[in-house]
Amino acid sequence: MGKYDCMYVGDGCTSGRIMLYQEQACGSCLKDHERAPGDGNVKDRKAQAKRNAKNKASGKRKEIDAIHNGKKKAKKEEAYRLEAQSELGAALDAELTDEEAKQIVQTVVFQDPMVAEFITAASTENPDSGYAGFTGCPKIEDESVRFLWAHNSTPVVQPIDPANDSRASKTSGFLTEANARKLATWTPEPIYQTNNRLNIKKVEYWTQKLLEESLDLPLGVRLWRVAGAGGGQDKRSDIGKVYKLFFTKLIDSPAKLGLRVVE
Repeated sequence: MGKYDCMYVGDGCTSGRIMLYQEQACGSCLKDHERAPGDGNVKDRKAQAKRNAKNKASGKRKEIDAIHNGKKKAKKEEAYRLEAQSELGAALDAELTDEEAKQIVQTVVFQDPMVAEFITAASTENPDSGYAGFTGCPKIEDESVRFLWAHNSTPVVQPIDPANDSRASKTSGFLTEANARKLATWTPEPIYQTNNRLNIKKVEYWTQKLLEESLDLPLGVRLWRVAGAGGGQDKRSDIGKVYKLFFTKLIDSPAKLGLRVVE
C-alpha cells in the first residue's frame, strides 16, 4: 500500500493518488500534464520489472494477463452492447450464446464448400492452409488476405528470404497485398453475417477453436495463432455495420509457395 502524496501535490496536482515512493509523480501528472518523473518513479519501474520477471518465471504472468484481459474484454463488450442497443434498438441482431454460436459453426460454417474441402484435406498428407476471419468492410475481398500482409501484425507465413524475394515488402519483409492476393483464394460471399459485432466475434472464435481442436491443426495449416484474436479495435463507427465471416485458403502449401511458418 502507498503512503506518499504525488510529488506535485503542492504544485497543482489534484489527483489524490497515493504513491508507493517518495518523489514519485502520479499517472495524471506524467500523462496528462507531461511533468517529469521523479526518483520514486524510477524505483517503481525497477520494482515492477522484478515482479514481472518473477511472475513470468513462475508462470503466474499468464494467469495475471488472462484475468486482466478477461476484465478488459468484458468491459469493452458491455460498452458496445449498451451503445449498439441504444442506437439500433430492435434492428440489432439478438446476441448469441456460445452454444448458439457453436451450432452455427457446425450447421452453417462447416457446410460451406471451401471450409468442407479444407476439413477433408486436413486428414490427408497434403492439407490445405486456411484462415477463418471476419470483416466489417463492404466487400470480403477488402480484408480477405490482410492476415498475410498487415504491417501491424505478424503473419503466420512469410517469405523465406524477404531481402531477395520480389513479392516481399521492402519495409516489413511480409508479402505485399498484391502478391498475397496471387497466393490465395477466398469465399466470394459471406458464410455468415450479422450486424451484431459480439455475434461475429463468437462465431469466428468457435470456427477457429473447433477447427483447431477437432482436427489438431498445426500452425501453418491453420493460419491463425490464437482463436478469436482478430477483429481490430472496437470503434463507435463499427455500430450498424454488417459483419461477414469468410474463409481464405492458400493455393498451395507454404513450402511450395516459398513461405516459412513463423511461430
